[in-house]
Amino acid sequence: MRTLKSIMRERLADPDFKCLYDDECHTCRVTVEICVALQQRNLTPETLAAELKENPVAVAELFDGEKCDAKLVCRIASHLGIAPPENCAHEQT
Repeated sequence: MRTLKSIMRERLADPDFKCLYDDECHTCRVTVEICVALQQRNLTPETLAAELKENPVAVAELFDGEKCDAKLVCRIASHLGIAPPENCAHEQT
């Protein structure tokens, strides 16, 4: 039986699909890197929100893929030593 994870891995192997996915999806490469960093450091989104004095709901929405706040992604990335995105399709002006 194919899982969603295996289907996404197959689709993301296609560079054209990956480009479209990165442009349209709420979960960008930087957000994925942030999630990996949190897991490696045994941090929870709640702990991260407290460290940054951010709204825990906003941080949770980011990790649930419900809502992307480009400024929050940049702030978290910088806090964790991850290069922030150079541009973001979801960046609000």
